[in-house]
Amino acid sequence: MLLLGAACAAEAQTLLPRLHVQDTRIVDTHNNTVFLHGVNLGNWLLIEPGGFGGSMGFFRDQFTLFSILRDRFGEAERLRLINLYRDHFITARDFDEVKKFGFNFIRVGFDYSLLEDDAHPMQLRDDAFKYLDFAVAQAKARGIYVLFDLHGAQESQVGGTQAGHVGYVHFWTDAKAQERSLWLWKQIFEHFKGDSTVMGYEPLNEPFDGPHDQLRDFCIRWYKQLREVDEEAVAVFPGVETTLKFYGKPADHGWQNCMFDMHFYPGSFDRSTTTEPATPVKNVRFIQYSLPKWAKTMRDLGTPLLVGEMNVVYKSSGGGEMIRRYFDFCREQNWAISIWTLKEFTPRGGVHNRMWSITTNADPLPRVDVRFASKEQIETAFKNLSTMKLVTDDDTFTALTVKDSPAPLTPTTAPNATEYDPAGAQPK
Repeated sequence: MLLLGAACAAEAQTLLPRLHVQDTRIVDTHNNTVFLHGVNLGNWLLIEPGGFGGSMGFFRDQFTLFSILRDRFGEAERLRLINLYRDHFITARDFDEVKKFGFNFIRVGFDYSLLEDDAHPMQLRDDAFKYLDFAVAQAKARGIYVLFDLHGAQESQVGGTQAGHVGYVHFWTDAKAQERSLWLWKQIFEHFKGDSTVMGYEPLNEPFDGPHDQLRDFCIRWYKQLREVDEEAVAVFPGVETTLKFYGKPADHGWQNCMFDMHFYPGSFDRSTTTEPATPVKNVRFIQYSLPKWAKTMRDLGTPLLVGEMNVVYKSSGGGEMIRRYFDFCREQNWAISIWTLKEFTPRGGVHNRMWSITTNADPLPRVDVRFASKEQIETAFKNLSTMKLVTDDDTFTALTVKDSPAPLTPTTAPNATEYDPAGAQPK
């Protein structure tokens, strides 16, 4: 793992203060409120094809990509190529980019097969923690906290690209898959116990296809297991699209040092083509009417909120300034927030109107279709990920790093109750 480890200076770092949740605040060991603000490392440890803009050909999901490589080159080569991708997609320079934005927090989603595979259930791979350890070491060296979330669970908790297998959801009807997931989490808890850089864990990402009562019951089991191993890590429970009220109050379950996660993308999925105008209206209304409702909800529950994913995507929807407004609201509420996502690529390169990331490739990318390209061409494309010239979205960078907040929003017409109550959030 030469490229990954070359720039790591973690050994020179002191431990970050342990964080915990106290009522509706995130605080350190001196009871100082800590505003966790940062970014997701999306598409690294679970691949979503949209992050390449078609530059590597068109495949529906990670499952399809893995199948293509396996069918063409065999399982051993499939794994080698994917690890080559992982080695080069996120390297030390990407953590420097996180720090450049002034962020102190990263959310790292991963696929279960990174640590355990279907052929050998409940057995860790020999290199199971290679990439999670790397993330922690790089973050620790820069004073950045880490949250791990299971983006893709055994047998898939949601049937979208975000879990790696479109249309495939068997987690909720497969007791063995749930047992494997709990087993895997226990290995993770034990591995990172005592490392204050890892501020917490989230059992499942966007479990939209699970019945609410099953999700709650699974999280009850997950929390019990976490506390048997680690009493200090923050437990983060995932909301489902526009709600998390089905959990009830944490105190009713005996949960402590916990918070909830919601993902907000209002207006980001409304345009059918890139030629239709995007306006800031939905984001403005969301900030003015929906977020205050969420603030009341969190006060009633007695915990802070993690806005684990958000983006306004379109510059014409407000761009960096609108993102800053979300960050400012979260700071005022003592919430945490992480934008989706650090890095994505497009064939033409450069910053453009529709940005899901805060960095991208500066120059055009040669098209390397994984369905037809040679193994050598695929290897070269993967290795290029760590050396290609990158460009920062300066609009978002300036908005998030400038001292002064944007001018207050002027009042807008109140939205109708069904469109924006309670949150109006839409899943990625």
